[in-house]
Amino acid sequence: LGVVLKMTTASQQVWDTVSKDSSANFDLRRAGERIADELRQSSTDHIVIEDTSIDADTVTFQIPVGKAQDVILWGAEGNSGWFLQFVVEDGRLLRRVCDGSMAVAAMDQALVTHLDANLGGQKGFWITLDGGMVHIGIRAAVTSGGETWRKEARTSVLVRNN
Repeated sequence: LGVVLKMTTASQQVWDTVSKDSSANFDLRRAGERIADELRQSSTDHIVIEDTSIDADTVTFQIPVGKAQDVILWGAEGNSGWFLQFVVEDGRLLRRVCDGSMAVAAMDQALVTHLDANLGGQKGFWITLDGGMVHIGIRAAVTSGGETWRKEARTSVLVRNN
């Protein structure tokens, strides 16, 4: 009975590890796709990357929300002058909507939890702009039973409105 219990426990631990690994891959990939989809609509003139934190970047941007007399109106969530942000707080990568004064205008959406901090000089969330191409990287870390698992996802997107 002791041998069967140990095998069952070990099998469950392996399954839990595989399950966590698959879930982490999916969440990171989905978060990267969400960020890329929104940034794709923007323009390099309307993207600001704050890279002063050692652990994560912040990106603030606007997308087209309408047109007035053949002039594109830039904003977020259908509101001219508003902003979207992807920001890290308390180990969570958040999608944030801000009004024109940068006050939070809607409830934050957590895209990734357990975001990793700086590791070997690489941030847990980084974003760079190279011409019209935006490069995005996200790394999460989970510690369980004394082991730390790290997963990383990277993607790039060409902004549409340059």
